[in-house]
Parts: sequence; structure tokens; C-alpha cells
Amino acid sequence: MNVTEKSYWLIGGVVTILLIASLIGWLLGLKVKTESSRAVVDNLNQRVRAWWTMVAIFVIAMLVGRNATLALFAITSFLALRE
Repeated sequence: MNVTEKSYWLIGGVVTILLIASLIGWLLGLKVKTESSRAVVDNLNQRVRAWWTMVAIFVIAMLVGRNATLALFAITSFLALRE
């Protein structure tokens, strides 16, 4: 198994986990009744959507090429260190 194939398996695994998390968030949104529970589920769904965005950005960078991936990680590391 080469690096590219491992990357595809990794991306597939992360997307599968995010799909499961999205489904759970949707089901919880249908089930909760109280306002405080609704706030917790909304927070969960916002976090899952943020992860979808992050995964999409990293997948696009990986598909574009090595230099784009390195630049993205450099910018992300710089912004994380500033926090």
C-alpha cells in the first residue's frame, strides 16, 4: 500500500466518521425538546460543520499538491501559535 492509497483510506475514514456524526446530530435535533438541550445539539452541529469545512480544505490542499499542503500547514501552524 503506497502513500497515496493510505491517504485515500484516511480521507475515507474521516469522511465516514463525519457522516456518522452529522447523522447523530440530525437525529438528536429531531429528538430534543427543551431549550437547553436544543442549545447543546446546535453547538454539536456547529462543531461538526466546522470539521466538514476543515476536512474539505485539507483534502483540496492534498489534491492540489505537496506545495499547497505544506503552505496550508505552515499557515495553520502560524495562526495556531498566535492564539
